[in-house]
Amino acid sequence: MVDFGRQSLEAPRLCASPSLARLLLHCVAMKTQADRPPSTGARRARFALIGALLFSTGAAYAEPVNHREGWAIGLMLGAPTALSLKNYLGGANAWDIGIGVGPGVRLHGDFLFGLAQLLRNKSDLSMDLYLGLGGVIGVPRGWCGTAFRPDWKCSSGSVYGAARVPMGLDLRLTRAPLTFGIELAPGVWFGEGFVGGLLDAAIFFRFLL
Repeated sequence: MVDFGRQSLEAPRLCASPSLARLLLHCVAMKTQADRPPSTGARRARFALIGALLFSTGAAYAEPVNHREGWAIGLMLGAPTALSLKNYLGGANAWDIGIGVGPGVRLHGDFLFGLAQLLRNKSDLSMDLYLGLGGVIGVPRGWCGTAFRPDWKCSSGSVYGAARVPMGLDLRLTRAPLTFGIELAPGVWFGEGFVGGLLDAAIFFRFLL
């Protein structure tokens, strides 16, 4: 027998749980079929769902982001794959730069607004939700795959630019100088003879200096 009264009370709590959101992120990231890549529409829907889940985690608990000034350096893996440098400005905000590949060879920079710290118990870990605004400049040479066109190869050596809106979760260990997380950054890139959608999606880890 189903206890509908109890279910109605517990469901909102479960949906607001950061651990559930992380589980859903893992499920969404899995391949839908082992023998066939997902369609472009399915890929876009997957990234849209991940972005929605990033922000839904804030429903569980939120407090202002507050970090002391400092630097962190590390790697981003995905699109782009890049060397990453981040400067915490003290308080909620930060800026970062990355140099790497995907699409082409590129340099990006963002200003990031810390929206909320999402964990109630911060004895081992803090988790910041952030949103930003940034730009990209690059050379579309070699592999230029994006979430929209993963197999695209660049044939032009001309320079391209892009505007992007990064959003993500930045997790910081309390007992070790390490941060890690996930970032999505939808945007538009443009160059000689083309304009198109850009969707960066990467995991990252950085060491605090």
